[in-house]
Amino acid sequence: MLVRSGSRLAPRRARKVGLWSVVMSVVKKYMPTPQSGYELTKLDMKWYGAVWFVNIMRTDSRLAMFHKIYHHQVAIVLPQYLLQPTRLTRHMHPFSLRQIHTGTNFFKFSFFPHTVVLWNSLPHNIAVLPDADSFKRAVGQLAHS
Repeated sequence: MLVRSGSRLAPRRARKVGLWSVVMSVVKKYMPTPQSGYELTKLDMKWYGAVWFVNIMRTDSRLAMFHKIYHHQVAIVLPQYLLQPTRLTRHMHPFSLRQIHTGTNFFKFSFFPHTVVLWNSLPHNIAVLPDADSFKRAVGQLAHS
């Protein structure tokens, strides 16, 4: 893995975003790609696989938690700014929510705004599952891109 010399993480940013997210963003930023002229070794491929796996697990966990919040299975109340759309299109499921438009990436990638985008992209047959365990299984079988 290549690391640019002299690069440092601001401690305040690490505390706000979370250390793991900061580390992963730095790793993604400085990983060699085939287009950059670096050859990928088997170790690099394993690393890319691990990063991919962590992102999939993070997405699945976000959706599972949001499903529990939406169906009142945990003691977290949906924020008042999460509203139903005024009209449903044929691409929406009945539990779709209005996308939250944000001014900064810091808020855009926080839990509710980012998860609403993922939630709205779920297929109808998965979004309407009432049971948390069947929902987790169905989301785990999705091919996340």
